[in-house]
Amino acid sequence: MLGQLSPDPNRKPISEIVNLCDNIPSNGKVFSGVVKSSEPAHSITVENGSSGDAIVKIKDTIKKRTIAAFYVKEKNKASFHNVPDGNYIIQFANGTKLNKTCNSFLDGIYSQFDGYQKLSTKHEGNMIYTQELVFTLFPAANGNIDIDKINPSDF
Repeated sequence: MLGQLSPDPNRKPISEIVNLCDNIPSNGKVFSGVVKSSEPAHSITVENGSSGDAIVKIKDTIKKRTIAAFYVKEKNKASFHNVPDGNYIIQFANGTKLNKTCNSFLDGIYSQFDGYQKLSTKHEGNMIYTQELVFTLFPAANGNIDIDKINPSDF
């Protein structure tokens, strides 16, 4: 029939996908992160109230380069504490079944917060102020944060 897609006979239903990761990452496990510097740095904390674990990526807005990626178990929170000044896109994936390299979900939903986050250090006299951003992941019918679904290849 015209306009109708036939299902891929080789694709398994989500319920039949198996977890391929042999060593599930611990909560807060950092997959990648920028090199520590002597400069003050900012923190990003994610509280995962969703069903399923999460992988969080912090990307710079210019080159879309991942400056940090970390794992947050379901019903837990984790932080990355070495974010330099800059403008960042915060992406996340939620799922229950990891791929063989344990850094992506086979059953994942991939999203990012709308817009970008600006982090800048403030100097006042002898004091240095950095920022901590806290995000909570959970579905909310009338939530106050815009989230955009993204293609897994953009994650």
